[in-house]
Amino acid sequence: MRTIIFVLGLAVLAWGIVFLIKPNISKRMIRFWAFSRLILFGAVIKLGVGILFLVAATQCNMPWLIVLFGLIACLQGILFLAMQQKKRKAVMEWLLSRSPLMHRILGLVSIAIGAAIAYGAGIPSVTVQ
Repeated sequence: MRTIIFVLGLAVLAWGIVFLIKPNISKRMIRFWAFSRLILFGAVIKLGVGILFLVAATQCNMPWLIVLFGLIACLQGILFLAMQQKKRKAVMEWLLSRSPLMHRILGLVSIAIGAAIAYGAGIPSVTVQ
């Protein structure tokens, strides 16, 4: 489980680097997820990842950090599922209207979050038998 959390942290970090370098990719992803039923699927995925973080936190080096990110992910998933479709679209349109600089800043935030998750999980040890 710890390895899964570590890999998810690295994935978030990698996406943050992509968004930092090419902010238009983040806009394309928002359009892809936001304006279809996929937004609900994304919220369910976010909720599932949050639960995974909460379950796996005890195996990580910094459980409190993983629990924190797990709670935040669960809260995001629940809020998006509870939100009316009109409100969800408004949030996504607001994000799309932001400047490339803002998307780069979001990329930096993603890099920091991904690094914190990977650090909190700890580098998993690989044993060969």
